[in-house]
Order: sequence, then C-alpha cells, then structure tokens
Amino acid sequence: DPAQSMFQAVGRAGRFLAIMTSVVEHIAGVALAADVLVVFASVICRYFFRSPINWAEEVASALIVVLVFLGAATVLARGRHSNLGAVRELFPVSWHEPMVQLCDWIIVAVSIGLLASSVYYFILSIDDTTPFGLPQWIFIGPAVVGSALMAVIALAKALSGPRKTVLWTF
Repeated sequence: DPAQSMFQAVGRAGRFLAIMTSVVEHIAGVALAADVLVVFASVICRYFFRSPINWAEEVASALIVVLVFLGAATVLARGRHSNLGAVRELFPVSWHEPMVQLCDWIIVAVSIGLLASSVYYFILSIDDTTPFGLPQWIFIGPAVVGSALMAVIALAKALSGPRKTVLWTF
C-alpha cells in the first residue's frame, strides 16, 4: 500500500494516516455513487416525467466539491500528485532531496493557508442558504475537511524526511 509505506517513518501516527486515507477513499467512493444517483434521478425526472428535481444541481455540485477535496487529500497521501520531476532533473543530483523536501514544506504552507481561508469563509457563510434553501456550508465544509486532511498529510510527509534535510529546508 503506497500510503502505508509513505507514512512508515512516522510510526504509529503513520499507520493511523494510512488507515485514515483508506477511510477517506471509501467516503469519496460513496460520494461519487451518490452524485451519480442524484444526477441520474434528475435526468430521468426531467426528461421522462417533465418534473425536475430542483435541488439536484446544488447537491450534485456539493458532492463534486467533496470529491475534489477528499480526492486531493488521498492523492497527496499516496504520493500521486503531479510533481516537477523534469525540472528537478535540470539541477545537480545533490540538490534533489532538498528540493523535494522544500516542496513538501510548500505543500504544508499552502494546505494551512487553504484551511485558514476555508474556515473563515465557512464561518461567514454559516447562516447563508443557496437559492433552493440548502445551507451554503455544504459547498465550504468539504474544503475545510479536505484542506485539514491535506495539511496533516503534508506535515507528516514533510517530517518523515531525513532529519537534517527537514530542519534545513524548514
């Protein structure tokens, strides 16, 4: 399991992160199935019964937001995110490890920034509703959860590098 091996260096916490990654992937799978069902039901009702489901578009959009943010966290956990390996190859081999470690710290900073801004936006929208009366936070809550997961995963990954490189690049 790539997530398990990536978090090996952080011990017991790493095992927890690997299990959490698996759970999050299953939740994302359920969200995807629910999204497909909502869209399918909406299409059937609209075209065959001439009676659209008014809230379906908003729910489907919220489920896509769930998929994006949970997916981003699991992709980061499994090390499947895009990287600039071709750019890294332009530099001397001795620079590769510090460059990767520096990128890990950048991902931590971006994730924490995303978390802070999404929490702020969540607080601002707590009393707002969508045009069909659903709570506005259904679009922002997944960003809070996903960015928190990304921050934890990125921090674990950044701290799992060689101690000297971790401290130097921090």
